[in-house]
Amino acid sequence: MGNFFDQFDSGSTGANYFDQFDAPEAPKMNVKALEWASQPGVVRQFKAEQEQLHGATEGRGPSFAGDVAASLGSGVLRGAAETAMAPVTVKRMMEGGVDWAMRKGDGLVRTIFGGAPLSEDEWNARLEQSQPAHGLDRAVNGVQDQTRQQMNAGLYAPRTTPGKYADAVGQLIPGAAMMATRAPSLMSGAAQLIGDAVGPGLASEAAGQMTEGTALEPWARAAGAFAGNLGAAGARSYLPSADRSVARATATVTPQQFQAAQDLQARAAVFGVPLTGPEALSQVTSGATRLPDLLRVVENAPGGNGTTNAFFAQRPQQVRDAVGRVLDTLAPQDANPITLGPRVAEAAQGALEGVQRDINRQTRPLYQAAEPQIVNNPAVDAATAAPAYVASLQRLRSDPVLGPQYAHLPDNSVAVIDAVTKDMQAQGRTLANSSVAGFNPERAAAYNSGAADARSIARDPAQGGVQAYDDALTQQASLRATQLEPLEQGTLGSLSKAGSTRQAYEAVMPRQPLVGGAQEIGDALTRIIMSDPNAPVGALVRQGMADVFDQAGRRLQGGLNQYAGAGYAKAIGGTDQQRDNLRAVLGALPSGGASVPSLDNALDVLAATGTRAPKGSATAFNSMIQDELSAPGVVGALATGVKTGGLSFLRNAGDAARRAAFGRGLNDLAELFVSPDSVQRIQAIAERGAANPLVQAITQTGMQAPIVMQNAQ
Repeated sequence: MGNFFDQFDSGSTGANYFDQFDAPEAPKMNVKALEWASQPGVVRQFKAEQEQLHGATEGRGPSFAGDVAASLGSGVLRGAAETAMAPVTVKRMMEGGVDWAMRKGDGLVRTIFGGAPLSEDEWNARLEQSQPAHGLDRAVNGVQDQTRQQMNAGLYAPRTTPGKYADAVGQLIPGAAMMATRAPSLMSGAAQLIGDAVGPGLASEAAGQMTEGTALEPWARAAGAFAGNLGAAGARSYLPSADRSVARATATVTPQQFQAAQDLQARAAVFGVPLTGPEALSQVTSGATRLPDLLRVVENAPGGNGTTNAFFAQRPQQVRDAVGRVLDTLAPQDANPITLGPRVAEAAQGALEGVQRDINRQTRPLYQAAEPQIVNNPAVDAATAAPAYVASLQRLRSDPVLGPQYAHLPDNSVAVIDAVTKDMQAQGRTLANSSVAGFNPERAAAYNSGAADARSIARDPAQGGVQAYDDALTQQASLRATQLEPLEQGTLGSLSKAGSTRQAYEAVMPRQPLVGGAQEIGDALTRIIMSDPNAPVGALVRQGMADVFDQAGRRLQGGLNQYAGAGYAKAIGGTDQQRDNLRAVLGALPSGGASVPSLDNALDVLAATGTRAPKGSATAFNSMIQDELSAPGVVGALATGVKTGGLSFLRNAGDAARRAAFGRGLNDLAELFVSPDSVQRIQAIAERGAANPLVQAITQTGMQAPIVMQNAQ
């Protein structure tokens, strides 16, 4: 039994493409039926017989409309089955080609050496011996042959020329429909379906009928399908459409950026604030696409803005809910937010005092060695006779708490001098504070200078002072400079002085942070929490961030603020340093930084909502609405047409067609942009738009070839 390639043999009688599907006899199979199903021209022969049968039964010829409809339906069913069996068909075609080449090569070798080429039966017998009796390929091929036998016996066969064209088109519809599912909208999907099925189907059938009955017919059908596909691909490449606009707007986007945008859109959906494709792509490309401009046109223009307005109307509440969920991971909302700042300030002061206590513990041995020693020098007598010193000494001796501790020591001992000068320093700070009652800079200066003079003498051995006391003061000054003063001047000190919740939050998250200050902020909060585990640090951070969002989400004159999310992301994480500070703050909280990834994701998504271009002026789009409202009715159009001799009909028809195309494009873009898989679909459009029409046609024809070539005689 021959195959497709036998048609090129000299002296072949009727052999054609279907011979490739020859299958060796399998047990319990209707071999004659299978052979019949694979014979040359069997499909067309069956169609002709069925046509004669129906014609004899009905006594009249078929109607064009009925034949076209029935042929189209049967073609779709046959095409669906053949599309599913395409891998098997391609494999058998390749095997048939190898078989033909081997037979010709064997015959050539035998002829060169004076032998006779093997007959058809001898060659088939050799193939039969070289193949296993029962194999997977044999079973699969048998199933395919039986399937085709059932289709040939049961499906409607065209009986008119238009029916044959409809059948050819129908066979390509299933495969084209699979590709059309990736289209951005139903309308563009329908257009793609027409381009991938109708064009190549009609062209293939036309080429087949022109070469009907010849060895070139299968190749002509494939060439016709290629011509139809090339025309469709070329039209998609050059006709202005929504797809074309999207492809041009994303010409510079890389596959890596598409993937990043797809990930961002997926994360945004989980976060609860869905993003449009243009927003996600603009965010990951830093605004390197023109998609936001297209989105702005869709939002402004009548026709597309219905879809986008409904999408964006939900955003303010989506952002509010999503931000609330993130803040809840930090701490629950406190019932008395006004108390948070003072409570954290008190804890911060306690942390500073703890550092001071640590310094005192380190220097205590040196003080203990110096305290009992006496300072004997006339200079110290003069210093201790100053009025400020005498006043502080009297307070020390009469103090019910401190007095007894120094009662056993003389006035010129290091311990007493140290205690008195500490009191003098405290008095000097108090009197120098303008916000305290009794403010007196002059008295403050007297206390401060008197304390400095007395200590200077007491720690100088040359003036009768004590070296151990000097060592203690030197060490303590060094420790304060390196351990305490940076904390007092930094976040911890600012928090200790905060008088309100807002001031406390500003100390933690300053609006103008210092570059490199994230570690210091995190350290300050860690010290507070370690000093007082009950300090409401997390609640303070949550309250401050919630207050910032409340301001960012302030209502606008036109309603809810759809850019609240972007404003919030800018306010708390608009700079790299702000983000670093925020990560440091969250990392110091009792949650251990578990909320850092969720907040980073939140900022990415919220920042992307700001890439949406403002609507801007609606003047041009208002003109479009006015044109629609002022368009003449049927009667008016007829009257105008009579006056202008019919010229207005042409002009109005052109305007109507242009408006209709524009409206369809807007609807396509609107549906595409708000789709949950918008980025993926935009990428598919970009890839199709960038593809060479010739490559597209070759690819599409390659997928259709196993189907169209089977219609050959």
